[in-house]
Amino acid sequence: SFEAVKSKAEKGDARYQCALAECYAFGIGVTTNLAESVKWFGKAATNGFSEAQFELSIFYAYGLGVPADTNTAVYWTHQAASNGYATAQLMLGSWYSHGWGVREDQVESVKWYRMAAEQGIPDAQNNIGYCYQSGTGVKKNLSESVNWYRKAAEQGLAIAQENLAVCYSQGNGVAQDTKMAVTWFQAAAENGVAQAQFTIGYIYEYGLGLAQDPAQAIKWYSKAAERGIAVSQFQLGWLYSTGQGVETNYAEATKWYRKASEQGLASAQYNLGCCYHYAQGVAKDDMEAVKWYRKAADQSSADAQYNLGICYFNGEGVTKDESEASKWFRKAAEQGSMNAQYMLAASYFAGNGVVVGYAEAAKWFQKAARQGLAGAQFYLGYCYGTGSGVPKDYVQAYKWYNLASAQGNGTAKNNLSIIEQSMTPEQIAEAQQLSIAFAPQSEVNSSSSGAASPAEISPKATGTGFFITDDG
Repeated sequence: SFEAVKSKAEKGDARYQCALAECYAFGIGVTTNLAESVKWFGKAATNGFSEAQFELSIFYAYGLGVPADTNTAVYWTHQAASNGYATAQLMLGSWYSHGWGVREDQVESVKWYRMAAEQGIPDAQNNIGYCYQSGTGVKKNLSESVNWYRKAAEQGLAIAQENLAVCYSQGNGVAQDTKMAVTWFQAAAENGVAQAQFTIGYIYEYGLGLAQDPAQAIKWYSKAAERGIAVSQFQLGWLYSTGQGVETNYAEATKWYRKASEQGLASAQYNLGCCYHYAQGVAKDDMEAVKWYRKAADQSSADAQYNLGICYFNGEGVTKDESEASKWFRKAAEQGSMNAQYMLAASYFAGNGVVVGYAEAAKWFQKAARQGLAGAQFYLGYCYGTGSGVPKDYVQAYKWYNLASAQGNGTAKNNLSIIEQSMTPEQIAEAQQLSIAFAPQSEVNSSSSGAASPAEISPKATGTGFFITDDG
């Protein structure tokens, strides 16, 4: 009973002094009284009871029942840690790592983390693993990092499970092992780590170490998306828009694209722009499309730069401005967008927004043609056939007309029959061989629509649960 605890506390028993302090702190058998709680924690702490020393440090740190006093909080944390109280050792390590109440000292931080880790505190084990992985306060040692991550992960610490998964995924300190990576990502995901939930969704979507399962991908993307992971919100939108693992639902796709867009994800901003541009899931609104294209374009999304150029070229959602269109076509073209390269070339060919320049037109037609764009192949054939911007060359003209014709360009097919009349059989044979040997070479991987692969995941330290409440 409360009276029995109080009686023993008043006789100087430190354990009961600490217990009495807890009674006053939590209103157990008595009205809550934080000042009285501090008094009894103080008596127990002075009597060397490490748990009370630690609790007293918390009260001083937060100003519970006593004015906040950082120095006193540090003093009692240090006393508890020196007496072997593992949680205090973890917290003191965190304070030295972040310079809270003490001078930042990563070596001292590692010292206290190690003490707590050796007593089996999983957060400390994870943090010492992070220190070894990053070389913070200790010489970098990836295998030792894995050792500590594993200890924490096996105790169920979710962030350590994710860190260990990353090590297996990237081969950091351990042989690369996709199966083990998936195992630990799954564990972290099931324990609520949002980034791991996205990663598992991605693994299920593409069958990376697990059987491909779009429904499972939707499940895990949804969990991460609800937690605010922008790439997961984007990916969920993509699956709803393409009907993979779920019935096609453009309105739901737009909802998730918007959430990711509002977090600044360029690929989602581009896709949201497309939703408004092509009336998918929302009413057509070219001005809103331009707004989102511009946001993505300003983040160097080549697809968005191209579409923004198209809007200026056609006067959709903005005042028609061929000069501004050419500016955006160029930005996208320089990133390898074949459609933008084609439009920039066409602008130079026709003088739309730029001064007519056949050499510049041929240059950009060639870039797009090499990527396999039929329209660019046709016009490049025309340039070679007429000597526009390049030396006249019927072999090259035939090659590009032939490639465009094979993709269904009827005008290119007609031009082949015309140009053949000016070529020798040997030239025709050479051009046909060049056509056969041609293989498109992409200059860019689009990141604006389709899969948003997981970014490289960095290791994460954990906090103490008292002052550092996010990733460290």
